[in-house]
Amino acid sequence: MYKNKKVFIVEDDDAIFDVMRIVLESERYTVVRFDDSKLFTEQIIDCNANLILMDIHYKHLHTEKLVEELRKNKQMMTLPIVISSADANLEKLSKKMNISAYLKKPFDMISLINIVKNNIK
Repeated sequence: MYKNKKVFIVEDDDAIFDVMRIVLESERYTVVRFDDSKLFTEQIIDCNANLILMDIHYKHLHTEKLVEELRKNKQMMTLPIVISSADANLEKLSKKMNISAYLKKPFDMISLINIVKNNIK
């Protein structure tokens, strides 16, 4: 069902990324990791993502600014972006950034699957 759907994950914590990857690949999504913010900003527009799952406290990356820049690009305007964090203000941040959805850490497998399934393009 989701075989050709590509999820880009921007996560610098190896353990969290591994959990996300295993869970999403078990649901037949293609998972691409960006753990280098420079690489992400250079390549995201050329890659055909169906959803971006992004840690808001990613090292060396100002998530709010990045989302603003992505939304300026015609191809990225409607791309679903899900932010993740343990931040208590996650819901408020997601509204401020006009984000599709948010995933509160720690999360369970069902929450991860549902958030992706309900938001992927």
